Amino acid sequence: MFWFTVAIVLAGLTAYFLYATMQEGKTKQAQRAVESGDLDTALSIFMESLRHDPNNVEALWHLGNINEEKGLIPEAIGYYVKLIEIGKESKLFTMFELYRRVGLLYRRLGRDNDALDYLLQAYQIIPSAKDVIREIADILFSQKSFFRALSFFEKGAVFLKDEAPFIKQYAFCLIMTDKVEMALPMLEALEKMFSHDIEFLFLLSFAYFKTAAYQRAREIMEIALNSNFSLPLSMMYFGVKLLFVCYLYAKNYEIAKQLWDQLKNLSLNYTDEGERQRELSMALIMLRTKQGYYENAMEELKANFQKEIASGETGGGSTLESKQSQSFLYKLLAILHRYKKEQEKEAYMGSSAKQTLDYARLENEAKDAMVKLDQVYQQWLSSFITKEELWANFRPKVSLTFDPIPILEKYLAPKEKLKKSSGKPEHLSRNEKQGKYETLGLNPNNPCESLLSVDFPSFTIIVRELASDMGYRVLSQVVKVDPHAYGEAKGFDLLCEEKADNRSRVLFCVRRWTEPIGSIYLTNLLSAAKEFDVERIVMVATSSLSQEAERWLETNKKLQYLNCEDIISFLLN
Repeated sequence: MFWFTVAIVLAGLTAYFLYATMQEGKTKQAQRAVESGDLDTALSIFMESLRHDPNNVEALWHLGNINEEKGLIPEAIGYYVKLIEIGKESKLFTMFELYRRVGLLYRRLGRDNDALDYLLQAYQIIPSAKDVIREIADILFSQKSFFRALSFFEKGAVFLKDEAPFIKQYAFCLIMTDKVEMALPMLEALEKMFSHDIEFLFLLSFAYFKTAAYQRAREIMEIALNSNFSLPLSMMYFGVKLLFVCYLYAKNYEIAKQLWDQLKNLSLNYTDEGERQRELSMALIMLRTKQGYYENAMEELKANFQKEIASGETGGGSTLESKQSQSFLYKLLAILHRYKKEQEKEAYMGSSAKQTLDYARLENEAKDAMVKLDQVYQQWLSSFITKEELWANFRPKVSLTFDPIPILEKYLAPKEKLKKSSGKPEHLSRNEKQGKYETLGLNPNNPCESLLSVDFPSFTIIVRELASDMGYRVLSQVVKVDPHAYGEAKGFDLLCEEKADNRSRVLFCVRRWTEPIGSIYLTNLLSAAKEFDVERIVMVATSSLSQEAERWLETNKKLQYLNCEDIISFLLN
């Protein structure tokens, strides 16, 4: 009986060994087929493996890859989602990579709501993955969730500051949140690169306009409108409107009137011609007012805003004139027109008219009317040139619209329970992390300045948290790239690997200095990179680089310098 049992076991082991060897041979055959471009053969072999074992993670992974390469996106998503459901990683993939791939593939299908869901789960695992941050920001921006998108643009700019399209869209998002002063320097830095990009030229011109740099706004918009591109009617109309106002500010009323005539002709092609007519009528009123042609402005009001004027009636008069007198704008223009006539009379008759009490009263009324008229002008301007028109012309094209807020809150809202290991939390919510930093002496309202004064043990804890949040897994914290900085408690160094790619080793160095950093110090850091055999060095510092160091850094991509201000969003994440 004993030997019979042994024989059965040996037979089973032999059968398993033969089966495993055969499967391994088939896997290698399939991999060779993939390498040679014979995807159909590889697909057939992996499908056969899946029939024998529906949860074969390697077969599922390869089938997802093959279908993705063949452009069969829904099929690829199905295999990756199956792997997510199994919840088992392998040497071929991580859970982060699965969530990331599914999110990116849903984007290719135009299903941004599903894409956002999976990308946020990838972001939860590695909050510094460049393409994940980029896509999340893009989705939120395209769905008009501008303030939510800003936090991802801000975080992504740390890693993607050299990716011009990302920075351009970041600036666009800043404009849509009325942070034009922040957007302008970003756009100016990209001017040479996007000198022939229509969207960029409109954004830059609008930013100059909103910051009162009217001459530059006019110059940029004229480049855009005189380009060789065939612009849509709405873009042409918006661009000419902006030029019209710029020439108003320059007091070049002749060209402003020509531009108004051009707007009039363009408006004839709109289906809402009546609405455009009223908009242009108000623009003409403002032009005539700036010219001092108050009577002409009043006539334009009579012709196109009779109902609005009549709605302001408070007295018992029934004539058109009595109704017109109730218009606030009309009254201001009437005062200025009357004062202008009195001035002309005074110039003809001499100084005697100025001595009358009525003239003095009218002069005071005219001064007050000019102040109020300028307020009316500013209100008109804010409705004549709007960021909404900019968005209507250049918003990203989307296949569907949805509310991203519920999806965001599902993954980014503070969690009541923390995942624990050995009784200690591994991941902290935003509020809890801020509380921890406050305990360590870091002020959330001014983290970079307070980082200079926290005690050294607290400093080391903060650096470890920061490295983890930025996507690095700490391998060793006993390295001392700069023993002098370490000895003065001004620096702390970590040997790390990237969470997204454990083959990439990184030296993560934080320096809390106040003096500018010179190029010689950066050269020494690169020497340390060779000593510790790392792919690159990431240096975070509370002080800036010297001009020489900035020039040096441009040609040495192995070292990434980040000012503390660049990573505040991570400290407060």
